[in-house]
Amino acid sequence: MNKDFLYCENPDAVIPRMFIDTGIGGKNADGEPEIQGNVFLKELLYLSDIEHKSKIETWINSPGGIVGEGQSIYAAILASKADVDTICYGLAASISGVIFQAGKTRKMFSNAHLMYHPAYSTDGTVDKGLKAANESVCIMIAKRTGKTEDEIWAIMNRGKADDKGTWIGAEEALANGFCDEIIDVSKMNKKDYNNLINRVKEVTIKPNKMNKILNKALGLHEEASEEAATEVLNIMNKTHGDLKKELQDTKDAYEKAKKELADFKAEMADKEAKNKADAEMKAKSEEEAKAKTEAERMDKECDEAMKNAVTEGKIKNDVELIKTYKAMYKSNPVETKALIEKLPINKLSPSFVPDTKDVIADSQAEAAVRAAGVKPTDNQWFNKVKEYQIKNKCK
Repeated sequence: MNKDFLYCENPDAVIPRMFIDTGIGGKNADGEPEIQGNVFLKELLYLSDIEHKSKIETWINSPGGIVGEGQSIYAAILASKADVDTICYGLAASISGVIFQAGKTRKMFSNAHLMYHPAYSTDGTVDKGLKAANESVCIMIAKRTGKTEDEIWAIMNRGKADDKGTWIGAEEALANGFCDEIIDVSKMNKKDYNNLINRVKEVTIKPNKMNKILNKALGLHEEASEEAATEVLNIMNKTHGDLKKELQDTKDAYEKAKKELADFKAEMADKEAKNKADAEMKAKSEEEAKAKTEAERMDKECDEAMKNAVTEGKIKNDVELIKTYKAMYKSNPVETKALIEKLPINKLSPSFVPDTKDVIADSQAEAAVRAAGVKPTDNQWFNKVKEYQIKNKCK
């Protein structure tokens, strides 16, 4: 096999192992890409379809990541011609927990945990895309656990009160259809090694005979040297130490990610509060500006109306009277306009009506205006008389 693999440690083995042991779809602290869904998909299908592997194991210990990247891996496991078992040996959180459900046989170490929560966007927005992602995740889990989508959604939101997600241990997972088998860590590695040590203590045999027993227990040739056996034991101890360190590193990474998430949510809450305050202040300023503009418009309209009323002789040019009408106009412009329109014109002096007991002769100007057909009771009487007097210089 000449293909290079990023996520498979032993592609030439009868049962290759692929690892999801970092975040999915993002970048680590050094800026290097984490698990890439499309690359993982191609590698798995290559092992299945090109190399014709009948069985593949996918080992998971991941805090999760981007939903779309995880969907690629989930699809690859289901579409593979090989039987793909998924093994959670630490933490399968978020979308990595969804990927775990795709396994032909889903196995969990007895100390392992699954964690599910609703999907969220990095900027905190909730839109149709986020809703679709949550629906997709519910379907992906429901189809593999025998539960309804509503039941899955309720489980995903079970930890919403303290915002820490829904954690499911191995026993709970087995009881509720989230895994098929629990691998008891108390029976791994330690038992065979202790049996070997006990046998060495209990049996007094020659050194060469003990070497043969030890070599057989370690899977070496009976005549393998003591140095070879020591090297194998060192590798076993180193592997155990590496796994322990890896588990601790994963725990540290999870705690760091949890803190970063809490900090991010606090930052988003502060930002949302600030945006809300800014929006309220802007709305208040706009409302005040609008009110000021409306007041200025009303003042201008009111002044114009009062000016026209005085000019037309509807009201007297009296400061207190105009002030009263202005207050009425601002309170109810429509009714005040109608009221002013109904007022009689009071610009001209009232015509003189002689007492019927007295007979007063017309002046030259009055006689001329009366002869022109204008009566003293007419509104134009006074103006016509004055006009005649000025024009003819008479009384």
